[in-house]
Amino acid sequence: FDQIMAEGKIAEDDGEFYVDSAPDGLAPAIFRLSHALIKLNDITFLNRARAESTFYEDLRESLMRIIPAEKIHEDYVYENMDNARDYPIDYLVEGKHAPLFVFGVPNKDKARLATIVLERLKRANADFDSLLIFADQGTIPRPDLARLSNVGGEMIASLDAREDFERKLLRKVA
Repeated sequence: FDQIMAEGKIAEDDGEFYVDSAPDGLAPAIFRLSHALIKLNDITFLNRARAESTFYEDLRESLMRIIPAEKIHEDYVYENMDNARDYPIDYLVEGKHAPLFVFGVPNKDKARLATIVLERLKRANADFDSLLIFADQGTIPRPDLARLSNVGGEMIASLDAREDFERKLLRKVA
């Protein structure tokens, strides 16, 4: 942020960005300001993408910390349904009564995909439990969350809820 501001000679006052310029330098100043604003917008995009990629890494670490690795199967495909490879499950964890399908849900698109996968599993009469872990459940639109909660099992609002995650996971697996 500071580097972008300095490169474009952009000033900021209480959230307002501006460039000091004489009338004859207005066009280059507007160009510098717009260029800086584009770069600043790119920063927010990159941070969001990086946060989503670390969510899956954090989810994997959390699972491995609680459950022995030999009980966890990543990118699992339930073969007893049509086009099974098109509907992967983030994790299968060997459960005590039924397999536990774990879905990481970092955004609304994944919430919708998880809903579709769970619906297909139910139509295929699969015997399973499910656990849905959100990056931030509050960011999922209500209609998407409602559909997902209708077909899904246990939910964890975020990975920050470590005790709840461990308790719900161990109840299905240990």
